[in-house]
Amino acid sequence: MDNDMITSEQLKSLLKEKGNICISIILPTHRISPERRVDKMKMINAMNTAKQLLQYKYPTAEIKNLLNSIDEIYQKIVFTHNSEGIGLFISSKVQLLVQFPFQVEEKVMVGESFEVRDLIYKENSSIPYLVILLSKNTVRLYNGVLDKLTEVIDEYFPKTYEEEYEYNPPSRGTPFAGVSTVRNFEKEKSSMKEIRYEQFYLKADKQLHKYMKIEMPILLMGVEKDMTWFEKISKHTKNIKDKINGNYDYLNEKQLVDIAWPTMYKYIQNQNKLVIKKLEEKTGKHLVINGVEAIWKATKEGNSLKLLVEKDFRKSGFITDGGYLYHERPTEKAYEIVTDAVDDIMEMVIAKGGEVVLTENHLLNDYQKIALITRY
Repeated sequence: MDNDMITSEQLKSLLKEKGNICISIILPTHRISPERRVDKMKMINAMNTAKQLLQYKYPTAEIKNLLNSIDEIYQKIVFTHNSEGIGLFISSKVQLLVQFPFQVEEKVMVGESFEVRDLIYKENSSIPYLVILLSKNTVRLYNGVLDKLTEVIDEYFPKTYEEEYEYNPPSRGTPFAGVSTVRNFEKEKSSMKEIRYEQFYLKADKQLHKYMKIEMPILLMGVEKDMTWFEKISKHTKNIKDKINGNYDYLNEKQLVDIAWPTMYKYIQNQNKLVIKKLEEKTGKHLVINGVEAIWKATKEGNSLKLLVEKDFRKSGFITDGGYLYHERPTEKAYEIVTDAVDDIMEMVIAKGGEVVLTENHLLNDYQKIALITRY
């Protein structure tokens, strides 16, 4: 599996492992060299914890290959290229190594399903975007997803400015006339140069439709003057979600993404607030239910279009009637204990073709931390 992008289909394949022995190791890591020295030791400790849990819970014959798989996937980790977090997901059919470009909490879990919350949050955050890097003589274009940038290199980009304005200073007449004429000429030259730069940026802007969708966000990078010129002529100003002022001509893609991704990530987090507004609209149309008990039943019935849940919200409980009903407290009927009903609901929604969106904590306080937009 691709460790840069997590798709709905890939999540479904992980969820199909439910019932088998599943190992999830999630660990915060560091991008900066001095700090990431501890990452290797912490990963070894987390892996040893996972092995101990396996040996405690399962017979040796069942876990021999899994123990080997833990060691094998460890060899694939490149600690010198760490992001904000790392995830190892292992079963009899899965060996997945994932980088997380956002903060994660340490988790070591061995059970009958994978811990998929951080994977879902990564999928939610995988919004394609463009970075336009402006300089005095060049327009560079980058495709972005998460903390990865790839420069567009084709017949249209990078686009280079070719100076067409020849400066021929006027011949002198009288000293006074000469000074006056030179000043006027310099003023004219400056105006012409601005016009030519705007025309240069206009040509670049016209090519953008080849690389973007209607609502695709754009980050604009460059010195303030260049960005002002570009915005003045651009037909894509609605897509420009933020501007980053500075001279970044000589940075490589890794250095650029270290500047661009935090800005893009803030934009993605702000989209959560727009999702809540849409939720309020659906509430007025009686298409929203909240609370674990009601959502469990609706999901079992297949009436789940989009689930919104705070990323750290968990809820244990009890299920009856063959798993059809959820209860916060034990009932007189025979019941099974559910360690985390929220995880089970997320898995059911995805399995039934619905969408799961993890929001920042406290955004769903008015909905008991979890809300479901129903199909009908």
